[in-house]
Amino acid sequence: MKALIDTNILYRIADIVPQGKYSRKKLINRLNVYDMIIVSELSIYELFTRFRLNRKSIKKVLRFIKSNRPKYKIMPHPIEGFEPLEIVNLIINNPKKYTELMDLYGRVFSKKIFIEFNIIKYIIEAAIVIFAIIIDEENVNQFTTDQMTRFMESVFVEITAFRDSMTNKLRTVLIIFYSESKKKAWLKNEIETILLPCLFTLSVQYILIQNGLNLTQVDTMSDTQKQIVNMAIENNTVIMNILNRLDTGNGQIFDRISATAFERSITMYEREMLKSINRENILYYEELFKRIFFDGKKIEKNDVIDSEFLRYFYKDDIEIISLDGGFRNIVKEFDPVYAKKMNDWEKTVLDN
Repeated sequence: MKALIDTNILYRIADIVPQGKYSRKKLINRLNVYDMIIVSELSIYELFTRFRLNRKSIKKVLRFIKSNRPKYKIMPHPIEGFEPLEIVNLIINNPKKYTELMDLYGRVFSKKIFIEFNIIKYIIEAAIVIFAIIIDEENVNQFTTDQMTRFMESVFVEITAFRDSMTNKLRTVLIIFYSESKKKAWLKNEIETILLPCLFTLSVQYILIQNGLNLTQVDTMSDTQKQIVNMAIENNTVIMNILNRLDTGNGQIFDRISATAFERSITMYEREMLKSINRENILYYEELFKRIFFDGKKIEKNDVIDSEFLRYFYKDDIEIISLDGGFRNIVKEFDPVYAKKMNDWEKTVLDN
């Protein structure tokens, strides 16, 4: 049996952070029962960014991995062009070659940004599509076939606009987040300012189409049309929820009454768009979008790591082990038995 460990466990067994409520000795002993311990490449990138000003801690972790080969193995991310073991070999074997080390930092940072950018971009685009499908499902009897076609066409226009103008902002936000050591709350709020305006635009587009208009006709509307549209916007709960969330940073987007439409939207999206993603990732994204739309959750950096870990669920005799209670709670939503197993494992390494 193999074990895929999260970054928190890696830091503790390498002894670079306070143990807190966990026992390092118990962690190491529990991990010794596995044939192989897998460390995600993303955990190595987290190590580099969190301890970029503390080279001693980085070297300590990598020496720990190297001294415990072949039992400990770094699992590469499925993007070609970078071999994670280069990190271990260059730093440990050439600790005094400052120029090479700084070049390596740059490469690690670039790939970390690349991976996180693409996953967050995917989550935003998926959220836009699912949002539109929910509106479509909720109002299926209020649109003519032509109006429905026009609305769904506007979804693709919005995604195209997002790719053209907002993806550069997302990349810049991630670079600033790491280079200026911003707080996680700052990153979550910045991602919100990218997603929510897209959802607002689609909501307004829906109302315009409902009244026989589109965004290109806004400037030429008659006073009567403007009054009708403004009244419809003010009475639209979803739009008011979006504006409130933009203003306060809190609140749900949809009321719980939309839950049935949400389930149908996930089924439709899964059938058409998620054919290449394993079932566990689909269940994770379903829970993620449910929390975004109904519980006021914001997209965050941890969503990237969590979604990547789920690529290994039920795969190649790998058991996922995590000290992250938030991650285990999400797993509980679609596999309570697995989540209980993870919780029971955590209890065996408590320092008591």
